Amino acid sequence: MSLRKASLKFGIPKSTLHDTISKKYPSPGKPGRRPTIPIEIENRVARAVIEAARQGIGISKRQFLRRVGSLCKQIGIKFKKGNPGKEWYEGFKKRHPEVVIRKPEKIALSRARMVNKEVLNKYFSGLKVIIDELNLGDKPHLIWNADEVGKSFEHEPVRILAEKGSKNVVGRSSSNRTNITVLASVNASGDKMPPLMIVKGKTSKSLHGFNTSASPEKSRWFYQANSWMTDELGELWFKEIFLAECGPERPQLLILDGHSSHETLAIIELAMEENIAILCLPPHTTHVLQPLDRSVFGPLNTAYNTACSEYLNENILNNVSKWSFPGLFNTAWEKAVTTTIIQSGFKACGIVPYNPSAVPDDMVAPSIPTDVPLQADTPLEQSADEITQDMQSQDAQPQDPPSQDAPSQPDVQPEISLNTEAPGPLCADTAEVVLEDPAVILQLLQSGGIDIFSADGDGIVNIPEQANTVTEITETLISNLFTPANEERKKTQVKRKLCTSHRLLTSDAILEEKRQMAARKAENEKKKNERMIKRKCKSEQKH
Repeated sequence: MSLRKASLKFGIPKSTLHDTISKKYPSPGKPGRRPTIPIEIENRVARAVIEAARQGIGISKRQFLRRVGSLCKQIGIKFKKGNPGKEWYEGFKKRHPEVVIRKPEKIALSRARMVNKEVLNKYFSGLKVIIDELNLGDKPHLIWNADEVGKSFEHEPVRILAEKGSKNVVGRSSSNRTNITVLASVNASGDKMPPLMIVKGKTSKSLHGFNTSASPEKSRWFYQANSWMTDELGELWFKEIFLAECGPERPQLLILDGHSSHETLAIIELAMEENIAILCLPPHTTHVLQPLDRSVFGPLNTAYNTACSEYLNENILNNVSKWSFPGLFNTAWEKAVTTTIIQSGFKACGIVPYNPSAVPDDMVAPSIPTDVPLQADTPLEQSADEITQDMQSQDAQPQDPPSQDAPSQPDVQPEISLNTEAPGPLCADTAEVVLEDPAVILQLLQSGGIDIFSADGDGIVNIPEQANTVTEITETLISNLFTPANEERKKTQVKRKLCTSHRLLTSDAILEEKRQMAARKAENEKKKNERMIKRKCKSEQKH
């Protein structure tokens, strides 16, 4: 239709339609009034908020509005109530639909700090050396991973269909919170060993109520006072389950976490005799580097919750008990611990096939706020004593006195001043004008009408010396507000260098260390027994 007919039909001025069709304005903009904060600054804020969430230092809605208000005060934008309100926040969400409110998953500070590029690079380099030395590159069935997981009679009910808006939606669960520890073992080709089941008890009578015949085939059942994994049970598992099921081929590789029950002296000596290498993962990294944690235990927990929910729904009198638990766990075990799921775990961890870049950047991002780059004069292999000596020597060195020729630099914040008389850099005597439009500041900077300098005063803008444009100034402000740097980096630098390494337990150095520890422990026990005997003799003499 013609422009006149379209104008009458849709209620749009004819001139507007003509300008749009002829592309009179290359960037006509969006309808409606301009946002209070320039859209370029909003875009940078949105990117900073998303990056902060990736690093595990995300902010809430209240913190977001307060920090945006602080940013606006520093760039000369005013809101009626000081900080942006509900209307501005709703408009921000419409203009940036990529920013939403999410409930974060919990991650311990130690885990967030340890999964960094330095630790991962060292681990994968060591893993490559071990695989090449053992010639296991094309033998995935000889690379194993073992770890524990706890299962309780009180399961998590699955999601159900219910009325929309219902406030009380309940799901039946067992009232018994008995916990059972399960030690699982899988290899990179997708095979699995029978699990080790540890129940709470002090004698063999604690196993009498369990229907062990319904549990996974060849599974072994033991008891412990707290149903925890101990050094004795770890040695028992290695002798009676792992060595019996791993096959006759040698050498083999077993990947474990750093639990004390996994690195006892008896296990290390027996593993070296059997030509089985044991690799201990870096501390606090199992959620990223352990195949069982990455892909197996999650589906296993889901399958167990489903099996329990279906069992309880079959009859209202059913209950998860000692008798019913083995069968329910067996159902989940067969459904979740499959070849495909196991292989995907080794692939996601970069073990088989070997792939150092398998760990996604999103898992490394939480370490950025506390990460410290390596110093050229402080190598990673430096020992604790050497690092301490270097720090003491640096503290002992006298500091160079300040030059008398160099002017003293006061500890103040830089300010932006405007020369109202003539273009060019300003001196301290010129008038100061508050500029609210960043575009005007940029034009003045480009034309040489203003200059950035440090002067006495209560400056609120924290701008580095190299920031010489409005874009860099704004980026610095936003970065400082939404992704602040960690002030404790210098303190964590030395600590992180001393405790981030994986270990090959089946090495002569570790073996000698364990033997010395065992000797010291035996000596302490001997002295303790001697003291007890002396006290007993003194007590008998008194009586």
